[in-house]
Amino acid sequence: MRENHFFEFIFKNKKIIVVSLWNPQIIERLPKEVPAYITTYSYTDHVIKQLKALLEGLISFKGKSSVTLLEQGSYTYEQLNTNY
Repeated sequence: MRENHFFEFIFKNKKIIVVSLWNPQIIERLPKEVPAYITTYSYTDHVIKQLKALLEGLISFKGKSSVTLLEQGSYTYEQLNTNY
């Protein structure tokens, strides 16, 4: 049920960035309407500080995922809404 509230929030607030702090493959469960997705592979203090600096525009995004990400939006909001 909580997951459903998360998706409702996404659709009401188009200016959202989803951040995965560990598993980058959660992108598969995110609807295609999610406009931005960042993965960090870690949640150490250093990583969180760098993520904060990135989101504040103090440093530039660079780098490439070390794994091939699954396709975003294997599920639509409507499909998720009817599955719960």
